Amino acid sequence: MAKHILFIIVSLFLSSCLKEDGPSRALSKFVSYRFSENQSFDELTKMVAGQYLDYIEQIQKRDDEQGALEAKKFLNISKLKELKKRSFKVVSQNCENQKCFLTYVLKFSQGEGKKQSSWVEVKSMAELVKHKNKWLITNINDIKTHISSPLI
Repeated sequence: MAKHILFIIVSLFLSSCLKEDGPSRALSKFVSYRFSENQSFDELTKMVAGQYLDYIEQIQKRDDEQGALEAKKFLNISKLKELKKRSFKVVSQNCENQKCFLTYVLKFSQGEGKKQSSWVEVKSMAELVKHKNKWLITNINDIKTHISSPLI
């Protein structure tokens, strides 16, 4: 009996490890990456396609001062240490063939603990397409934003 239970546990563990990344997992990885400190355009281009990829490539091609500022802003380098992802939850998913629309809620804050000065809750819709067995983000649109801050 114990051997059967152990076999089932090991099988479930292995199947979950080998499981194909679905659209929710791809979006979660993308959001987590956007909150990481060492972002790069090279890594981002591996996660996106369509409009989003075109936008990133357009930023990369600019070699003037304004382009450098836009790139820094897009990669969020200057303020990243202040922002902390608090929660991420996919609330709905609508998929057909190779395209999915995911609505999600992302909560993040500025500061830590008692020094937490404000928090933001954003409800957004992401469009993902499956390309070569990988889900890629093609577009993200904000639906609703709630900001809580002592300054407002």
